[in-house]
Amino acid sequence: MAKDKKDTGEGKKIIESKYDATLLRDCVQQDMNADEMLKVLGIKNRQTLKRYLLRLMHEDRAYYEIKGLHARNSSRPRVNAKMELRISLKSVDLGDLDVNHGDEFSVAVDNGRIVLDKL
Repeated sequence: MAKDKKDTGEGKKIIESKYDATLLRDCVQQDMNADEMLKVLGIKNRQTLKRYLLRLMHEDRAYYEIKGLHARNSSRPRVNAKMELRISLKSVDLGDLDVNHGDEFSVAVDNGRIVLDKL
């Protein structure tokens, strides 16, 4: 995760957070979106960014809105470590296409786009 371990000298390790209120506050004031903040802060997931933002809002006693922080991932599918792409059709506007359980699709790549054709 986004935490470092430091040795206390007694054989016990303390996990230290990478939370930096000043840097996070600067990112908010510069109106950065969530993806930009993740890079600048050096954290890997949005849940950690949400925790840090809640902590900052509590400290500043202010509300901060971050673009893209609460974006639903189902509308922006990603390839996982197993090279799988999972698409939830509930979040996609299919127009006139009628899709039912058990329908099959052919997959093709055309100019950098993945095309699904219903069989």
